[in-house]
Amino acid sequence: MSATISIDPAHVIAQVDDRLYSGFIEHLGRCIYGGIVPDPTTPKDLITPTGFRKDVLHLLRDELKVPIVRWPGGNFVSAYQWQDGIGPAEQRPRRPELAWGSEESNLFGMDEYMTWCKEAKVEPYICLNMGTGTLTDALAWLEYANGTRNTYWANLRRKHTGRDEPYGVKLWGLGNEMKHTGRDEPYGVKLWGLGNEMYGKWQIGQLPANEYAQKAHQWAHALKSMDPSIVLISCGEIGVSSWDYEVLQKLVPWVDYHSIHLYTSPGPDAEFKAHQWAHALKSMDPSIVLISCGEIGVSSWDYEVLQKLVPWVDYHSIHLYTSPGPDAEFKDASVKARYERNVFGPAAAEKAIDICTGLIDLAVSLEFAFLTLVLNSLQRIEQNVSKPIKIAFDEWNSWDFTKGTPENGLEQIYDLSDALAIASWMNVFIRKADKVAIACIAQSVNVISPIITTPNSHILQTIYHPYYLFAKYMRSGTAISLALTGQATPQFDGQTQPAWSQFAAGPQPYLDASAVYVEGGEGGGVGSVRVAVVNRHLELALGASLRFPETLVGAGRVQVRAKYDKFEVWAADVTAANTAQTPEAVKVVQTSEEWDSSKPIVFKEHSFTLLIFTFEKA
Repeated sequence: MSATISIDPAHVIAQVDDRLYSGFIEHLGRCIYGGIVPDPTTPKDLITPTGFRKDVLHLLRDELKVPIVRWPGGNFVSAYQWQDGIGPAEQRPRRPELAWGSEESNLFGMDEYMTWCKEAKVEPYICLNMGTGTLTDALAWLEYANGTRNTYWANLRRKHTGRDEPYGVKLWGLGNEMKHTGRDEPYGVKLWGLGNEMYGKWQIGQLPANEYAQKAHQWAHALKSMDPSIVLISCGEIGVSSWDYEVLQKLVPWVDYHSIHLYTSPGPDAEFKAHQWAHALKSMDPSIVLISCGEIGVSSWDYEVLQKLVPWVDYHSIHLYTSPGPDAEFKDASVKARYERNVFGPAAAEKAIDICTGLIDLAVSLEFAFLTLVLNSLQRIEQNVSKPIKIAFDEWNSWDFTKGTPENGLEQIYDLSDALAIASWMNVFIRKADKVAIACIAQSVNVISPIITTPNSHILQTIYHPYYLFAKYMRSGTAISLALTGQATPQFDGQTQPAWSQFAAGPQPYLDASAVYVEGGEGGGVGSVRVAVVNRHLELALGASLRFPETLVGAGRVQVRAKYDKFEVWAADVTAANTAQTPEAVKVVQTSEEWDSSKPIVFKEHSFTLLIFTFEKA
């Protein structure tokens, strides 16, 4: 007996937001210098006229079609002075870099970032320094980016760039985990993040959730007052913590997204600060979007920040990384155990999204205890809260901290098991398309990245291939629910990393799947269903019969085209990796298969498969 995957395009989850395929660049290792911009050894034919790596631009813009890129950090942002990175390059100060223990030349700054964004055809997303930075710094940055008046920072942008229109940056993040071009127009940056991982002890200027929320609230108010069109993203944790709860309670009326950070891996003043910054930033530009700084979405930080920042932010960010974990933390360090911890880790992200969504709802809910009902009702009325706050998962990846280290610039070589973990991550985002609006893989080049540059070329890591297939085929459509039933093989209930996902998510099926419906198609097609399937069983090939509803294919309305497209990522060895010596050890194999609804489709052991079924008129 094989499994059955039942799919109905009428069972809609939500429209897939193209911003789920966004990126992130940080002044860390070779991400900026050696990745985005060339190093001294790069041949001239790999450099654009404006000084960027041509091949990296091509991959991000033309192949992956990345819609948003977050910058400048990351932990880096919490000590970053943005003013150091503007004006003539020879006059920019070289500073010690406190987050990663290196030096920062400031040769890549605001104007270079905006020029690169234009060439890459991406929307900018700026994360504000809520560690050592002040609200005055943030307002000046916003004025430099989006100011249109005859004011100091707007005029300085005009002097540096020679153009009048603003950059128009709309996405601004309130913190993280806690060149001379002559442009007169404002940049119009819309995405602004209210800090990065401000809950973390590793973060410069780390703050308690209540203090962060208050600070972000004030920043949001000021930023929105200056530019009402910007989008603000609050700083969450992993989406399921008391930090997320407290931040959302305060910032829901003020932010557009709540960020959470989660890396599957082996392993009382801040609240006021974010509140104040949000207030001030919104006052300067009410159009901006603020993103509060969450943790992993399930922590006390997320709880506390959300409680305070819900009126002020547009999104709440969470960060999470998954990986096999340091072997020392687990009794079983075998290839099989590490593989299973890796590919089943993304269940933590799915649970974090659910819990963080609950914390957001709690921050604006009218269905809890009477006191909460009254207080939240007053808050909603006073702050005119009507919009939903969505999650910005603006740092995520599979990251083995023992392989990608500060000493090697976090340049982890990924194997096939990591590719399957990434595919499972992407399945989570499709299944949660109604809750997650933005997802930024950390990072876009060289640093725990799908792309590694070499002096003369680049390497597409194993994780690039599933990410590319999702970015190409699982976008511009509608996420639809599917039912997986009747599996003959047992579900996985072994050890997971992070460990809490084991009890939070429960046993997981070895077949992990998501589906998207896209209208229209080539050759007279009326639409297509794209099904992404990860067989996470290390040793067994598993079969599954696909079922479409009789009301669709059995009523003479449409029929499934005789052949379907199949894209497969697989290698015999789960430790296979793409390197300079073996650049295609793991790759995509595309075939055209005969469709027979009476026969199951067999998914190889430890494989990722993308299927495209085209519907045509019967």
